[in-house]
Amino acid sequence: MNDDLFLKIAQEIGDSGELHYVSGPATEDLISSHEAYVEVPFSESYKIFLRQYGTLTFNGLSFYGISKQGLSTNSAPDVKSVTLEARKSR
Repeated sequence: MNDDLFLKIAQEIGDSGELHYVSGPATEDLISSHEAYVEVPFSESYKIFLRQYGTLTFNGLSFYGISKQGLSTNSAPDVKSVTLEARKSR
């Protein structure tokens, strides 16, 4: 199911002709370090997204993930940064 979904996403991006930006792919080590840092296990579908794209900006939308800077990133669209910032507002 997840593979089909991500194939469809890639096809939609390609067919659209829209510019898109990705930071990925994220390595298994980066994924594990982010999970540990935010103390939340990521779902398998999100890990597939991270392995494929890292982060994705497409058609005016930003999909948060893991950038090439890893844990040193301090702003969106990095999932660690956004999660930590959201926790401050609780």
